Amino acid sequence: MKVSIIICTHNNLGSLRDTLSALEQVDISSGTEAEILLVNNASTDDTANFIETVKSRNMLCRPLHEPKMGQVHARNLALSMAKGEIIIFTDDDVRPAPDWIEKLCARLSDGRADAIIGNISLAPYLARPWLTGRRPAYLSATVGLEDGWLTEMIGANMAFHRRVLERVPRFDEELGLGPDATGQGDDTLFSWQLQEAGFRLGRAPEATVEHHCKESRLLRSSLLLSARRQGRTQAYLAHHWKHETITFPRLRFCYALAKKIRRRIISYKDTRLVEGCAEWETSLTAELEKYRSYLKERRRPRNYEKFGLVKLRPQ
Repeated sequence: MKVSIIICTHNNLGSLRDTLSALEQVDISSGTEAEILLVNNASTDDTANFIETVKSRNMLCRPLHEPKMGQVHARNLALSMAKGEIIIFTDDDVRPAPDWIEKLCARLSDGRADAIIGNISLAPYLARPWLTGRRPAYLSATVGLEDGWLTEMIGANMAFHRRVLERVPRFDEELGLGPDATGQGDDTLFSWQLQEAGFRLGRAPEATVEHHCKESRLLRSSLLLSARRQGRTQAYLAHHWKHETITFPRLRFCYALAKKIRRRIISYKDTRLVEGCAEWETSLTAELEKYRSYLKERRRPRNYEKFGLVKLRPQ
C-alpha cells in the first residue's frame, strides 16, 4: 500500500522542522510505502532551500513549490503529484502520535470509510480557562465537537482514498486561506462533495495529532478574523453550492448590527479583551460578514450546479 502525506507550508520553517522530527518517530508498517510531499507555498524565508535537503529514515521526501499564495493552491498541486493510494493531509505545526498513520489507514484500507476525520488536540501551552465548549474549533481542534458537530474533515488531520478524486478532483480555490480566497472552508466543501457523491466519511478519534499553533491565534483580533472568514465561507457556500436564497439580506445585516452594538454596550468588558473572545461577538461577527458577503456573491453566476462536485468554470 502506498501512502502520500502532504504538508503545505508558508514561512513557518521552525515549526516545520519540529513537525518533520515528530514524523520521524511515526511507525510505518511492513508492506506500506510512504512519501512526504512538502509544498513550499510562496515562502520568503529559507523554506524553499530547506525542503530540498529533507531526508527521512522511513519515507521518501518530495519537495514541491507553489508560487501562487494560498494554501488551497498548494493542496491542489500536491493532489496532482501524489502517488499514494491513500492521501493524508496535515499541517506544518502539528506533532503526530507514533501510530498516527497506522490508525488513519486502518479505517480506509478495510473499507469502513472512503475519507477520515482524525483527532486534533491542542498543545498544553495553548490551554486557557476560556477554551471550553466548541471554542477550540477556532484553533482547528476537534475537542468539543464530538457531540454531533464534527461532520467534515479538517486539514490538519484528514485522509482519503485516491478513488474519491475520480468524482471530486480538487479543492475549490476560491475558498481556503490566501489573498484571493473567500474564506477558510475548502476542506469543508470537499467533505460535503464527497458525501454528496456517495462516499462514506468516517472518524478515527484514535489517530491523533497535537496542534502547536502560534499563541497569536488566541488573540481576540485573530478570533474575530477567523469569524469573518467563517461568514464569508457561509455566504459563498449558500449561494454557489447550496443555491440558497437569503431573503432581505440588508435588513438581516442591519438587525444583526443593531444586536452587536447593543451587546458591545452591555458587555463592554468583553470588547477590551486582548486574548479570547466572547461567543456572542464571534457569532455576530460571522453573521454580519455572511450577509455582507452574500450581497456580493449573489451578483455572480453560480460556480456549481446545486450540490455539484466539479466547478462549472475552470479554477
